[in-house]
Amino acid sequence: MKKTLRSATLVAGSIIVSLLVGELALQGHYRLTAGTWLISEQRAYKVTCISPVGDDREYALRPGFHSDLVNIDDDGFRRQPGTSPSPGTPVVAVLGDSVPFGMGVGDSDTYPALLESCLGPTGLKVVNAGVPSYTIHQSIRRLYQDVLPLFKPRVVILQAANDVSLFALHGANWQPTFTWAQNRFGKELPPSLVSSSAIVHYARIASANWRKFGARHQTWDSARQRMLSNLTDDLRLLRGDASLSNVPIVLLPIDPFYFQKDRGRSQKLKAWKKYEHVTLPWWDLVQGVNATLQATANPLQGLYWFDTRPLMDATGREGQYLDWIHLDRAGATLVASQLSRFIRDHHWVP
Repeated sequence: MKKTLRSATLVAGSIIVSLLVGELALQGHYRLTAGTWLISEQRAYKVTCISPVGDDREYALRPGFHSDLVNIDDDGFRRQPGTSPSPGTPVVAVLGDSVPFGMGVGDSDTYPALLESCLGPTGLKVVNAGVPSYTIHQSIRRLYQDVLPLFKPRVVILQAANDVSLFALHGANWQPTFTWAQNRFGKELPPSLVSSSAIVHYARIASANWRKFGARHQTWDSARQRMLSNLTDDLRLLRGDASLSNVPIVLLPIDPFYFQKDRGRSQKLKAWKKYEHVTLPWWDLVQGVNATLQATANPLQGLYWFDTRPLMDATGREGQYLDWIHLDRAGATLVASQLSRFIRDHHWVP
């Protein structure tokens, strides 16, 4: 009995030591390739300004939230204190995820805030209705739940990447109802044990690649088509809403730090090595969603396509991003100025 217990203890100890050695080796590999520690990367994406809600958005911004970097007004929109438009005001409503929200920059450095500055002479206010981790569907629900009851949109702008991130996580098991709510509010192990584990991190990448290229490729591809079809349906239902028939809707692509049409040029970017582990598994998904958005856009129906990718390509893409996808002030300024021109050229402002 004692011999069996001793053997089991030795086996368990060997496994633990092996895991620790593997974890340290992979943490070191991540540090060398990404230029930062994995735990630092995870903390950078921590979101404290959201809370659960009792509808199919599942979570929203916390009204009245304030921090050193982020301010949420009493209506649940991000903007500088004391600048919120009055109810009934005509606005440009910018909906989507952490990109329009402006993850990592101050209130005045988000592209919705900079767009308002560009439109300054017109007097038109811009409502930043972005919420970190939102999908297209959640963004549309936010339009109905939060924006339309308060304001009169002159233009609606929509940009979100999390249909891709959720599909990359769930693969063939993806469902239209999936959001990041479970990860934000679900009962999970502490981030220090899971999110910051290099073994878990690389296992997830391997799993994503296996789902895409392995034996379940056909199932994965079928689920991908369902995801893209669901995206199209959501946009067509939005455009078909009679109450928004006179409101132009502008779709923006998912536009990460790299050149989407030139992988060779992308690999020369300084950030390529740091984000290669995300870029490669997501490459085709991002392309598929952007192609779907572009194909769905139809100006004759008031659904427009504003492609930021050539704008970013022309700059060489260096110095426009904080990380894999979030814009710094330079990138946000470029998007805002070109969006302002797009809006003015279509005579959507007074």
